[in-house]
Parts: sequence; structure tokens; C-alpha cells
Amino acid sequence: MKRIFGIIMACILTLGLLGYRDLHSFPKPIDASKIHTSTPAGNMLVGTGELDGLTVSMSGNRIIGSYHDVISATSGITIQVLLEEGYFDFPNINNYGLVAMSVGALFTLAVGILFAIYGKDRPLVQSVEFHVPAGVNSAEVGTIIDEEVNDNDVMSLILDWGRRGLLTINETKATLHFRKIRDIEPEARDYEKEMFADLFARGDDVNTTALTGSFYKTIHKTKDGIERYFSDKQRALSTETSIAMQIVLALFSFLPVVLMTFVTGYAYYRQIDMYMIAVVFQIILLIGCTYLAAYLYKRRYIVELWSRISRILLYLLSGLLYGIPVLLMFIILNHTGTSLTQGAVVALVQLVLIILVVLMRKRTRYGNDMLGQILGLREFIMVADQDRLQQLCDENPYYFYDILPYAYALGLTEIWNEHFKDLNYHDCDWFVSYYDYPDRYSMCRAMESQMHIAQGAMASIPESASEGGGSSGGGFSGGGGFGSSSGGSW
Repeated sequence: MKRIFGIIMACILTLGLLGYRDLHSFPKPIDASKIHTSTPAGNMLVGTGELDGLTVSMSGNRIIGSYHDVISATSGITIQVLLEEGYFDFPNINNYGLVAMSVGALFTLAVGILFAIYGKDRPLVQSVEFHVPAGVNSAEVGTIIDEEVNDNDVMSLILDWGRRGLLTINETKATLHFRKIRDIEPEARDYEKEMFADLFARGDDVNTTALTGSFYKTIHKTKDGIERYFSDKQRALSTETSIAMQIVLALFSFLPVVLMTFVTGYAYYRQIDMYMIAVVFQIILLIGCTYLAAYLYKRRYIVELWSRISRILLYLLSGLLYGIPVLLMFIILNHTGTSLTQGAVVALVQLVLIILVVLMRKRTRYGNDMLGQILGLREFIMVADQDRLQQLCDENPYYFYDILPYAYALGLTEIWNEHFKDLNYHDCDWFVSYYDYPDRYSMCRAMESQMHIAQGAMASIPESASEGGGSSGGGFSGGGGFGSSSGGSW
């Protein structure tokens, strides 16, 4: 087309309106002969002048119109200006996209600098460990590996108390009985002492049935005690600065994609409401993606089968939370004619930003050293050599049981038991069963199964309590996550 039509003014004035007058400014000079004005009588005035009581004139780049008569409800005045092609200078959307892309990249670069200064972990030295690291119990081992306190960690203490000769576990047809043998050691942690006292508050023999619906309070209290233990500055697992930065930066982790969508969309549409829902949707999904990815990264050393399956599903979900906002961005870029290459760069920058935020959490020197030792023990539990295990059992016939509580806290009980299926070691003298198991392997499988059943019963919250606002487990500021949940945290 050689010309495009610009409808400058169209109005229908109601009956009784007298003395209509209007003016409109143009960004550039226009040819007065290209002005076409229809009068209320239906005649056409070309250019400036007067017709049927309607006057049209020019003042610089302004059109001035006046009418001094009555306009009926079915009549109107329409002014049409024929403009040559290229009269209006429409913005180059790619320029706006380049600005948005640059800002997003600079923000990600700034986050990268912060990561290098405050978030980059020291090299992790994973030492080979045949024995438990000194100075930590099974609950603390389970907490250190993923920086969260869960039910497995707390319940592993019962197995540890059996190993230490504080109690025996008796398996009956219907339940487990815990029988107190002696008092807990004076040097035990305060939270351990409180949990042990609560376990036998009703007497020296208690069963899981009696603990159901009430012992969950003790489990929560023990979790709080473990959190307080690691909140001490000398035992903090992650630095406070890196935790704070991770939380804050996660809230802005949407910036590259959302900024690109917002800027190019506004430059094209010149109004926000047409695509604001998509922008808000992108913000929610990308923040969710970052928090979920951080949670999964924190639990990367957990190897239980169900944890692995659920983690795979959650990884797929986090990919979806990333992919949908990026797809929405590309849809808007394609509609506005913005370079898709710019969109690809922004998508990559967005991914880098999320990775940096996920990795921002920095372990303290204590947390790093302890994690290295625990990972060494975990590796040994998973791939232990049979000859080496038999040698350790010959040196210590109770070696299997010394590691068992820690394997339980790490979710490796079944793997640990499998290694000893054909080995010679001492019978368990603190687990007694109603059933006559053919061998230690079968007995230990039953012990693990019964402990998980007992764990579910003892940690269960009655409906009346849950309706009152109870919660279960979670992370902690000195080494925990973004939030808390049942048996886990962000």
C-alpha cells in the first residue's frame, strides 16, 4: 500500500449539543488536501474550509474543527486524513529486547560475582571412613547430610540407644516394646536426654501403641533441639550470609525472562493489561522453580528408593516450572516480531541465574569437614568390600550394629544389611522378637520394617491436633532450608 488511512477523530454527538469544537496535533506536518471531513448532513469537505456549518482549518500541525448547530443522535462528524507510508515512526522492538536482555544478563553477572564472593563452597574432601565421625550421633549425621531434620534422624536415636545398652527393643505380634535398661549418659545431648525421658515417662516398659497420637510432640521437640544445636555459631552448617542471599535472590530469580516479556510486550501493545496475567504467571512459576531446585539440590545425597523416585518426579516438575514461562516469553516475542535469538539468550541467562541461586548456599568450614567425613561413611556403607567388612567384624563382632543407626538415618539400612548377608558377626542382644527368624539377615530386615512402622505411628498427629495448627519437622536458619514441611524443608 502506498498510503495508510488514519482515523483521527470520529464522534457522534447527542441531540442538543451546540458549539462543537476540537483540535488534534500531529507529530509531523500533513498535507491539508488529504483531509476529508464528513458533515452531519452527509456531505464531504475535502481540505480546509466551510461546508454545511462545519469549519475545518489548520494551525501548524493541528487540525481545528468547529460546528455551531444541532447534531442529531444518528448523525456525526468524521475526519479522515490520508497519510503516506512511513509517516509514523514505530519503535524497533528488537531495541527494547536488547535492553531487557542486557539488564537480565547484567543482573545475572552481579549474582555470579556475589556467588564467587559469598556462595562458592570450599573443595569438599571426601575421606574414606570405616567408622562414625567423632563427636556426632546418628541424628546429627542424618541432619548434616541434607541440612534438615526429619523423622528418620530422630528415630535413629532409638537404635543408637539399643546399641549403647540403654534399652532393648522387643517385637511382639502387634507392636514394638521399648524397655529401659539404664539411664542415658550424663554427657549426652540435652535433646537426647529429653527424648529419652519422654519415651519412658510412663514407665520402664512402653509400646508403640501407647505412644501413638502423643509422642509426635516429643519428636517435634527433639527436632527443635537438633536445630538449636546446629544454630550455634561454631556448629552452623551454612553461612548466614549465603543463606540470606539465597532467600532474597530466589525472590528475584524471575528477572531475565519476565523483564524480556514485559518490556517487549509493553513496547508493542503500549498497555499492560493485555499480557500482565502472563507476566504474573511467569513470576510465580520461576520463583517456584528456583525454590524447588534448591530443595532438590540440598537432598542430592539421599539415596532411598522412594526418595530417588520422588526426586526424579520433582526434577521433572522443576523443568516444567522453568519451561512454561520460557515458552510464554517466546510466544509473545514471536507475536511482537522480536528476535527469537534474543529470547534464546535470555532463556540461557535465566537458567544460569537459577543455577547460581541454587548453589549460593555456602557450607561453613565445620559443615564442609563434617559432610566430607559423612559422605565417606555413606560411600563405604553403599559399596563396602566383603573382605574388608569381615575383617572389621573380626576386630569388632558388634561392628554391624555400631553402624546400623547411622545407616538408618541415611536411609541405607537395607543396603547395609545386604552386605552382611553371608558374613559372620555377633547376634543382636538388644532386639528380641516373638518370631523365630532363621538368621540375622532376616531379623535385621524385620527390625528395619518394624522401626519404620513404629516411626509412622509415633510421629503421627491426631486429627484434633492437626486441625489446631500442628506442623512437622523442617529446616533451620543455621543449616536449614527456605521453609519447613513434614520431614523436610526448603
